[in-house]
Amino acid sequence: FTEFNQPLDPAYMKGFGANWNGGGGGNAKFSGGGGGSNLGAGGIGGTEDCVPNVTSASGGAVADHPSMPNRIYFGGGGGASTSLTGLSPSAGNGGGIVIIVTDTIIGSGGKIISNGGDGGTAVVDGGSGGGGGGGSIALSVNSYGSTPLQFSVLGGNGGDNPGGFGEGGGGGGGLLYISTDNTVNVSLSLTGGLPGKHLAS
Repeated sequence: FTEFNQPLDPAYMKGFGANWNGGGGGNAKFSGGGGGSNLGAGGIGGTEDCVPNVTSASGGAVADHPSMPNRIYFGGGGGASTSLTGLSPSAGNGGGIVIIVTDTIIGSGGKIISNGGDGGTAVVDGGSGGGGGGGSIALSVNSYGSTPLQFSVLGGNGGDNPGGFGEGGGGGGGLLYISTDNTVNVSLSLTGGLPGKHLAS
């Protein structure tokens, strides 16, 4: 642990480095986990109280590796944290991959969703989980019909923290690949998630 501004002890490091598009874990005692990523980067986790100079948990990197161009990826999961009592809250899962090859999709007001999950809210004496990165939706479609249809690859929100510090980072937005410009009556949602809130005064 890194209480009272003591140096980081390798025996207690908790994975604060992101694993490519997976959010990093809270590396200080109760710091928040970083957000997962996809095409959008994940947000950093909040630092714990009383150790303001500790490095925050890093968010996942943009999933666009130069040696693997024009690929689609799962959304990365958020990073978790620790708790003094009880189980730590879960981090948000990353979104999956949806591939559709068809001539026409009739929306009828429906939705195709691959959002990242929200990070868990911390207990009073712990850190919060990071949000998951949005997934990927790839479409080879000639027509979308005349009724509304929504595609969504939103990043998950970071977990709130009732202790006032150690909130989770938001997950990055996902990828939407659409093979035609004929997207009348189609709405697209691909923004990143929000960071967790400080709930204490």
